[in-house]
Amino acid sequence: MAAIDIGSAALDRSAYNWGGQTFIDKANPANDTGTLTSFEFWFDAARENATGVYAGTFSGSGASWNDRDYEIIGTVIKGSKQTFSGLHCDVTVNDIIGAYWDNYTGGLELSMTGGTSVGNVPGNQFGQAAKTYDFTSGYAQSVYGTGVTIVDPTVTTQAATNVGATTATGNGNVTATGGDTVTAWGVCVCLASHSETPDTGDSVFAGSGAGQGGAFTAAITSLTTNTNYHLRAYATNSLRTSYGATVELNVKSYTHIIQDYKSRPISTAECKAYNYNSTLIETQYTDNGIATFIALPIDESLYIETWWGSHFTRVDNIFCSSSATILDMVTKSHVQNTDTTVNGVRTALPSLPALGEVYLG
Repeated sequence: MAAIDIGSAALDRSAYNWGGQTFIDKANPANDTGTLTSFEFWFDAARENATGVYAGTFSGSGASWNDRDYEIIGTVIKGSKQTFSGLHCDVTVNDIIGAYWDNYTGGLELSMTGGTSVGNVPGNQFGQAAKTYDFTSGYAQSVYGTGVTIVDPTVTTQAATNVGATTATGNGNVTATGGDTVTAWGVCVCLASHSETPDTGDSVFAGSGAGQGGAFTAAITSLTTNTNYHLRAYATNSLRTSYGATVELNVKSYTHIIQDYKSRPISTAECKAYNYNSTLIETQYTDNGIATFIALPIDESLYIETWWGSHFTRVDNIFCSSSATILDMVTKSHVQNTDTTVNGVRTALPSLPALGEVYLG
């Protein structure tokens, strides 16, 4: 991890520039690409403390320059070198440094000889379009930056898989380490009602693997059925934690209602959900006529077989859509046989729906 430096040293000089303008200094352009983590300033002791200070990097050539990135510094005390660390300002090789402060009475130390060239444009040009600067040769100003040749890691988020009643698998991919060791990675989860952008202050589930690039999974636990969540993958290096895009994680249940031919609820019926490879996915039992499935796959066609004693029904083409609401995910079926027993009374079934007929709830 090499060091980056940019700009002229923050010294007590013979003159000063006044505020309300953006000044950039062509001296000592950045020697590498990475991140500036520190800025140094020296404002003239005979003037006032500088307020509304910005500092950052500029790209361009000749007289035309545009800011690449910047930090809002705030107030800088006059009369000595002031250092601000723990910052994060992108820099590319051959960028130059610049500064703005909003009070006219603050004066940035300036040398009128021995420097390279300082240019100025009225107003705060950070976050603005490229401008043409008025340069004066030989000038140097007391703004200096240092940093490191690493950048933020990058990570992407994929849809959650294996979504059950209380668990799911989070999926992410560290696509770049930022030239540094990624020390933590995984997924962040929060209630959808809490935030669109979960971060490491929310529930965090560590990822698998070494974290040095490539796909990973994270075992998510402690979810609540019929609840919507937001999920983002994250990766951390020594510079910063980065996040992927937010994806939705919907923990849905699927309700299957079982009734006799008179639409009376049937308890203790056994309901089994299968995919069309005849693989058993989940078994549930009715409680007052309702079987609640909590681990069915999303966006896959299934069928449900229900047995109550010798009585049987089957419902085909169950499809738990990722776009469906919880209330959409309900079916109703009637047991099929020659008779049934309800509350100990055997009753003939003279008119039955077709086998597997579905009544949407």
